[in-house]
Amino acid sequence: MGAQRFVTRVIEVDETKRWWQDIVVSGPFRGSTGSWSIISSGAGSRVRLEVLMDAPWPLKIILPFIRRSAARDLDAEFANLKALIESLPAEP
Repeated sequence: MGAQRFVTRVIEVDETKRWWQDIVVSGPFRGSTGSWSIISSGAGSRVRLEVLMDAPWPLKIILPFIRRSAARDLDAEFANLKALIESLPAEP
């Protein structure tokens, strides 16, 4: 499928729990939702993402393949984010 661009809209926020949910409003995965949370972990934080992916016909047929591909892409993106954050100088 290659790189995909899409627009999301935040539909729910819980600032106390540091959690939000968004929905894809454009592109081939319109209607898919994602729940994001930031979890304190020792001296740092973890980002958790749960995605409920949907796609219109005929992409729906290959959705299992797309999910696996997206999971690999997200793993790589989160690894890059972690490396970038860890390379920043520590705050005093």
